[in-house]
Amino acid sequence: MNVLSEGATEGLSPVLSAKVLAHAEVREESVPTYLENGLAVPHARVAELPGISLMAAYLPDGVPWPDEASMADLVIFIAVPMSQVSDYLFIIRKIIRWHKSVPAAERSARWENPANLKAELQSILS
Repeated sequence: MNVLSEGATEGLSPVLSAKVLAHAEVREESVPTYLENGLAVPHARVAELPGISLMAAYLPDGVPWPDEASMADLVIFIAVPMSQVSDYLFIIRKIIRWHKSVPAAERSARWENPANLKAELQSILS
């Protein structure tokens, strides 16, 4: 999660980046952010953020999230200011709908190239 949170907070001060990671870790410890079907969406809500940012990683072999019973092959980290929580919820709904529409058998071919994953995410979120 550290690498994803660093990507999602690129350009922020080290103090604000650390705050985002701390919030995400607390959230993950209280309720894991694994949703279903290989999708995990860790996130942080921090008032001082200038806007919503997102960082995604496709992991073809999956990663335990939070344990071996739930393997995530797509992890999308979202950092959101408290003032945009309703926008964040709208984004989550779009991501879930899109993720469900992609058969597991097609994920490697579609997402192994990070540029393809980025293009798909930009398309569904625009």
